Amino acid sequence: MISQLLTFQAGKMGIILTRRYLLYIVMTITCGLAIYVFILTESGHNHEQSKLASSKCCIGPITGIRWEDYKRDCGFASYVREPQRAVAKFDRLYQNMGVSWDGYIIRVSLNEEDAINFAYHSSSIMIKMEPEDQEGGHGADLGLSLSERVLTEYKDIIDNLHRGDHIRFNATILSMGDT
Repeated sequence: MISQLLTFQAGKMGIILTRRYLLYIVMTITCGLAIYVFILTESGHNHEQSKLASSKCCIGPITGIRWEDYKRDCGFASYVREPQRAVAKFDRLYQNMGVSWDGYIIRVSLNEEDAINFAYHSSSIMIKMEPEDQEGGHGADLGLSLSERVLTEYKDIIDNLHRGDHIRFNATILSMGDT
């Protein structure tokens, strides 16, 4: 890159920069804004019943949506029958809604070793619901994705979760899953 001089003048004050320094300044500002936006989205999905419950970071209150309703409208059988209708119902009725459900632990994964997964969530918990989404299915019905902040706050509780444990959880529905 050829170092050309760029001058900016505002009144009696002027700045002389090379193109290289201007590029460094723009890249630094862009990185700062990207980190700021990442932090904002990190705190955007939060339904904990703690000191943060009254703060403005929460999306909204826990709704009365039941697992049975979600399964009927957007579950595996519904999606196989009419995929477009299931996706439309999900977008209209369930996306970004807070729920309070209970289920059984299938697996708890701490994504400390996997840098790619760690960028999206620090931990994931696979849950088997009752009634199960797919009759006779042996896998999880849904997955909970925990942020680094939530993992840090509840680390002792999460460390003591084992396969088959019954838990009640609050969550925000973000996506349908394997669609």
